[in-house]
Order: sequence, then C-alpha cells, then structure tokens
Amino acid sequence: MGNHVQEYVFRGRRHGTDRCVGRAARSRELGFTLMEALVVVAILGIVLAVAIPNMQRARVRAHMLEQVRSLKQAAALGRIYAIRNGSTVVLGVPEGSGVTVTMWVDNGATPLVYDDGEMVLERWRIADDVSLAEATDATRRLRPLSAGAKGIVFRADGVVESNVTPPHDSGYGAVELTGPFGNDLRISVLGGPGTTVVEMKDASASGGWTTDMKYWRY
Repeated sequence: MGNHVQEYVFRGRRHGTDRCVGRAARSRELGFTLMEALVVVAILGIVLAVAIPNMQRARVRAHMLEQVRSLKQAAALGRIYAIRNGSTVVLGVPEGSGVTVTMWVDNGATPLVYDDGEMVLERWRIADDVSLAEATDATRRLRPLSAGAKGIVFRADGVVESNVTPPHDSGYGAVELTGPFGNDLRISVLGGPGTTVVEMKDASASGGWTTDMKYWRY
C-alpha cells in the first residue's frame, strides 16, 4: 500500500510540473517580452520618421499638379470645342486664390464678355491655398478681354489667341500658380496650335523657369 501512495504522489508532482512548464512555453509563444516590445516601437518610430516627410512631399506635388491638370484640360477642351462647333470659346482667367476659371461660348453680342446669354462649357475651381496670376513675362501675357479681365480665346478656325500683342495669334499666354511652401508653376499656351508647356520656377539663385520639375519646396 505504501508503494501505491508513493507512486501516486510522484505522478501527481510530475503532472503538475508538466502543466506549469506548458503554461510558460505557451506564454512565450503567444506574447512579447518587454525587450521585444521596445524593439518593435523603435522600428515603428524609424519607419514613421522616414515615411511622414515623404508623404508630405507627395501630397504637395500631387496637390499642385492637380491644379495644373485642370488648366491643361481647359486649354484642350476649349480648342476642340471651338473647331468642332465653329464657335469662339473664351477661357476667362481671374487672379487670386480659390478663384474659378470659367469657359464659355462667346455669342458675339458683346465680344469676349461673359453675360447671361452665353453658354458655359465648364468651370474649374482653383484650390484656396493656390494663387493664380497672369505671367509676369511681357512676352507671355494673356489676351485682354474686357473691363480689365484677361484670358485665352479659341477661335473657330482653331487658332488660339493668347498673346497680348495683336493680332493675337502668335507667342505665348501664360498663367502662374503659386502654392504651399512657395512652389511656383507656369502653364504657357502657345498661340496658334494651343500647345501647353508646364514649367517650374528654379529654386536656386538663378530663379529661372524650367521644364525640369525637380525644384519642389516642402
């Protein structure tokens, strides 16, 4: 009988020990130690330190280029509609931030003046943090409209009247966009074919315009 009691106690202790060891093993498999948690936090910190500035840069670029795409679309749409419908189309370009660029079909009643009798083709709103202005270069001024307004005129024969100098069928007309962090972009419309050229202000001391879109400020 004594032997049976001893065997029972031994087995019980053995089983209890096994159960304790099993819990510890499972805890190590399912959880993290303090050191492991600190390593994970450190890695996350490094990833965020690299990712957040890159996300900011991408956001700034995308925001500005979205405004550029809208104006390029306006130039393309105006010329296509004018040729297909044999109409004069006017793209009015106001100056300022958060302005709305309006394109309408000129009915000739009051030439190059937008009124209630004209059909609006499209409107493009410029973002509140982006300023739109006529190009400062004298050779790239916009077409005068009326009452001090400026814009681009698409004639029925497809000629784009964008230059300030008569007969308004040669040279460039351009608008400049200034966005967050002082990023400056310029969209030039070639009088005649209506080709658009996008340039960026060189952030270096020279300060010239270039088609190399690499001078972003953040």
